[in-house]
Amino acid sequence: NSCCNKSTSLPKYDFNESNMIKFENEFTGFLQSKNYFVGPIFDEQNFDELLNNINKLVESCFIMDEKLLKSKRNRITNPWITSGIIASIAKKDYLYNLWRQSMKKLKSKEGDPLLYDKYKEYRKALKNTINSAKRMHKQKKFDKANGNSRETWKIINEIRGKQKGKIRPSFIIDGHVVEERRAIANGFNKYFTSIASKLNECDDGIPIEPIPNFTDYLKGSVEASIFLDPCTTDEINEIIGEFSANKASDIPVKALKSVSSITSPILEKFFNVFMSVGVFPKILKTGIVSPVYKKDDPQKFDNYRPISTLPIFSKIFEKILYRRIYSF
Repeated sequence: NSCCNKSTSLPKYDFNESNMIKFENEFTGFLQSKNYFVGPIFDEQNFDELLNNINKLVESCFIMDEKLLKSKRNRITNPWITSGIIASIAKKDYLYNLWRQSMKKLKSKEGDPLLYDKYKEYRKALKNTINSAKRMHKQKKFDKANGNSRETWKIINEIRGKQKGKIRPSFIIDGHVVEERRAIANGFNKYFTSIASKLNECDDGIPIEPIPNFTDYLKGSVEASIFLDPCTTDEINEIIGEFSANKASDIPVKALKSVSSITSPILEKFFNVFMSVGVFPKILKTGIVSPVYKKDDPQKFDNYRPISTLPIFSKIFEKILYRRIYSF
């Protein structure tokens, strides 16, 4: 049995210029409506509201238009395409229709031979142009991935048509085939949270050395107390700038980078308050766990491994704390 339904992976978001401008304007409007530029109470409740609204704006401004995906003549489904190629395809269709119309006029299946030859030559030239555009696009992708074996193999698999498939909609739970999504999600959650305990209970004759106590790794006691220096807008901008645009995240890195000059001063105030009161917001502790198929029977949970996507704002705050704790 095949584990997955092979399908072309289409992007979820469209980061064109107009969408980016729309996101920046709507986000600025939200901040103004909540008086963030004047100075609200920088507590955990307002921080949760800020992050939830950013997520809503990302979905409303960047989510892909399904109507656009149905057409092949766009840079989303075919990134190699150009406005010139789109115009040439339209002209090819026009020449084809002229030839088809000549069949009716001449009452002949062959139609006007001159019109057909003209259409045939144009179609051949357009095919060569499209193939050239595809080759140039692939070459640019390989050049960009130079030195990164993971990205290189990702491109190779795309060319080969090897795509990540969709998880099967049915799983075996307690001997029964289940298709209800919530039951499947609960089944994955139960399995993933039980992995560690099952490993501890495993007795296959292999001796397991006891794990040292964490105090064994600590040096002598330190009399000095740590002081967490306040973070700055420039520091947060620097951290955001270091994120790769292709990195998996709950909020697209491209969207966050586009408004970093606006968000960084506000994040600075929130993070400094959290450091002063010793709080790590609960909303930053929640990750999205996704199952990834490994091999064998795709209807069994133990043939999947979990991967976790952490909140990008959690990574920013963790980086700030890491720098201060490490330097201490």
